[in-house]
Amino acid sequence: MTQTSGGSDPQAWLERLRGDLPSVRPHARSIGMMVTTGSCRARQVLDLAGVDKERLAERLGVPGQYGQSPFAIDRGNRFERAVKRDSYAALVALLQPRGLEPDRVVVRDLKTEFPMNPKRADDVLRKRANATRDLVLAITEGTVPNGTIVDGGALTWTFGGVGVRLETDALAWWLGGQLRVVEMKSYPIEWGQIDREKVSSLAWQTAVYVAALQDMLVEAGRDPGLVATEIFLVCPKNTGFTPTLVPHNVAPQLRLLRRFQHRQADVAGWAVELGDVTFDAADGTGGSAHAALTQALAALAPSYQPNCLSNCELAGYCRGCAQAAGEPTAIGVDVAHMLGSVADVHRAEALSTGTAQPSGPDEQLVAAELRRLVEIEALLGMAP
Repeated sequence: MTQTSGGSDPQAWLERLRGDLPSVRPHARSIGMMVTTGSCRARQVLDLAGVDKERLAERLGVPGQYGQSPFAIDRGNRFERAVKRDSYAALVALLQPRGLEPDRVVVRDLKTEFPMNPKRADDVLRKRANATRDLVLAITEGTVPNGTIVDGGALTWTFGGVGVRLETDALAWWLGGQLRVVEMKSYPIEWGQIDREKVSSLAWQTAVYVAALQDMLVEAGRDPGLVATEIFLVCPKNTGFTPTLVPHNVAPQLRLLRRFQHRQADVAGWAVELGDVTFDAADGTGGSAHAALTQALAALAPSYQPNCLSNCELAGYCRGCAQAAGEPTAIGVDVAHMLGSVADVHRAEALSTGTAQPSGPDEQLVAAELRRLVEIEALLGMAP
C-alpha cells in the first residue's frame, strides 16, 4: 500500500482513505446503523469517510442488492405530496388533537426556498442549515408563532469528530414547551401496527435528528430539554394514502447514541493506527489492485452479522469472508449463540464428533449439546 500520513487533520485523513471512490455524505440512517453495528469498526470508518460502499463492493467483485426499489421511492413521494397538499391540511388535522392551533400555523418549506442543486449541494445545505437554526431558535424564543412548522430543514452536527450535514425530510414544531420532530414515511400501519424492523430504523433516524437539535440548542446556550424525545411518525393507514399519526419515544436510542459518541474511537486515533490504508485504485493494477482493496478493508476489522444483509452494501463480501473463516455468524445468530465461546464452526464440528477435546467448561457444555444434536439427527435419519 502507498504510505499516507495520518497527519493532524482527521477530515483530510478520511479523504485520503477514501481515495478515488465516490464520496457519499453520512446521513441520519447511516449514523444510526453505525451504532447498531457498533462492533464493526469498518462500518464506522467507511461511513465517516463517506466511502461509497456500493462502488467498493463492485470493485471487490461482490456487488450487493441494496437500497429502495423505484416503486417504494415513488410511493414515498406520492404519500409525502398527499400529506402536504392544500397547505399541509392533512398534517395540521393530525397535529390539531395534539395541541396545534390551526389558526396559528405557519409553514416554512425550506426545500422550496432553497431548492437542491447537485452542483452546489454543500452551499444549498449550508443555507438550509442556517435557516433551520434561525427558525428553531426563534421558535424556542417565542418570536415566531408556536405553530411554526419547518419542512425540509438541514442540521449541521459533529459526529465522531467529523462535521456532517443532515438533510431531513422531518418537520419540527412546538407543543407544550418542547420542540417536536415529525417524520413522514410511506410504510403502512395495518390494524394499528407497523413492522417492528421499520420502526427500529425510523427510531434511530429520528434519534439522530433529536440529538443534532439538542446539540444546536446547547451551542446557543439553551436547554437541550426543549427538544422532546417523543417523536411523531406520520404513515399511511393500511394500503391507501390516508395518513395516520403514531407517537414513539426515541429516548432509548438517544441514550445509546450518546453512549456510542462517548466511547467511540477518535478519528485522529484511527489516523495514527491506519495511516497507510487507502482505497485508491491507483495503488495496484489487475489482481494486485483487488488484493490491495481486500487488504485495506481487512485492516478496518469488519465484523459480519446476519442483519448486515439489510443494512450494508458490503454484507455479501463480508459474509463470504466470514464463511471462509468458519465464523458462526455466517450461518446465523442462533448458531453463534449456541456455540458461545467456540468461535470456529470447524472446531465445533470436531467437538461434535469427538475428534477434538473440550478445552474448558464452556466447550464441554457446547460439545455435549452438539453431540446430543448429532444423536437426534441420527435418529431422525433412521426414521421411515
